[in-house]
Amino acid sequence: MVSREDIGKHMREYTERNNIFNIPRQMLIGSYFEIEILLISSLVKWYLDHGLKVTKVYEFIEYYPSKCFEQFGLSVSEAHHASGSDPSKAVLGETQKLHGNNRTDGVRPTKKPQ
Repeated sequence: MVSREDIGKHMREYTERNNIFNIPRQMLIGSYFEIEILLISSLVKWYLDHGLKVTKVYEFIEYYPSKCFEQFGLSVSEAHHASGSDPSKAVLGETQKLHGNNRTDGVRPTKKPQ
């Protein structure tokens, strides 16, 4: 059962002003509670603008956008293209292709086992 005591101050005041939700009732509610979660700064700003209270900050991570795998990708691509025009480089091209596929598989997010 959900009563006025279970809802936030703003909505509690609204229900009292409009004389609604006088008796506890069974209902579905939306709620969000998290401990030690990683959030991007724009989302934190939105939460703060909408009344979220941040009680503790554990760590900030500064992000610098860069093409960290650009050289790796180029070397894989160049070896693959070279193997197509020069049969003697076929093994190198295939090896680099497998190496590239292996590396990118490790970067993609994976689902945790349930």
